[in-house]
Amino acid sequence: MATPYAGIKPAAPDAKQGVPAAQPSQPSGWRSVVSSHLSNVAYDYGSGELRIQFVDGSIYAYANVPEDVFDALLNAGSKGKYFRDQIRGIYAYTRVG
Repeated sequence: MATPYAGIKPAAPDAKQGVPAAQPSQPSGWRSVVSSHLSNVAYDYGSGELRIQFVDGSIYAYANVPEDVFDALLNAGSKGKYFRDQIRGIYAYTRVG
C-alpha cells in the first residue's frame, strides 16, 4: 500500500542520461510549514503516524499521534514550540531520513 510519504528520498541518477531525475519542490503528501526548526510535516490518518522534516533535512516518524495534535501543530503560532511542548518526548519516534 502506498504511503503519503512517497518520493521523500532523492532520486537516483538516471542511468541513461547520467543526470538526476527532476525533483518536486515539496515531497508528495507533505505540507510545508513556516518555522525556523520544521520544514515539512505529513500525517497518515489511518495509522496516526506523524512525519516531520526538520530544516537540517532529517526526517522523524512519530507513532500514534492523535489527529487533533496534528491539527494543533498546523495551527500553532510557533510550530517549533508546539513540537517541543506537545510532541517531542511524548510520542515514540524513529529517524527515517
